[in-house]
Amino acid sequence: MTEVLERPAPARTRKRKAAPPTDRCTDYAHRVLAGDIVAGSHVRNACKRHLRDLAAAPGNGLTFDLARANEAIAFFEEVLCLNGGQFEGRPFVLQPWQAFVVGSLFGWLRGAVRRFRVAYCETAKGSGKSPLAAGIPER
Repeated sequence: MTEVLERPAPARTRKRKAAPPTDRCTDYAHRVLAGDIVAGSHVRNACKRHLRDLAAAPGNGLTFDLARANEAIAFFEEVLCLNGGQFEGRPFVLQPWQAFVVGSLFGWLRGAVRRFRVAYCETAKGSGKSPLAAGIPER
């Protein structure tokens, strides 16, 4: 007599719903202008421009490609690691201001070309300017 062994049913796994893409650039702009984040006049003006251009972009030949902005931000956070000091080997998780800079540089397009090709970042010593600049390719 041959005994047939039944295989247990495979464990069911839940499929996670994909979270809607977040717009960290626009979120930062709203938080700065609401006063939740303290910022200087140049940063406030950049945030105002970002929100104003979102509303008027199609008429000006501009587009904000959220997928490209998120892809650039994800490159920093998923691929790059910090080097040196106490943060050696840790993932480079962008601060909100850094995500705004990266998202703005790579998300805004004029036609099919990046709108912003140059950025000027002036912040205090030790705030992450050099690692940020190192992760942005020269194109």
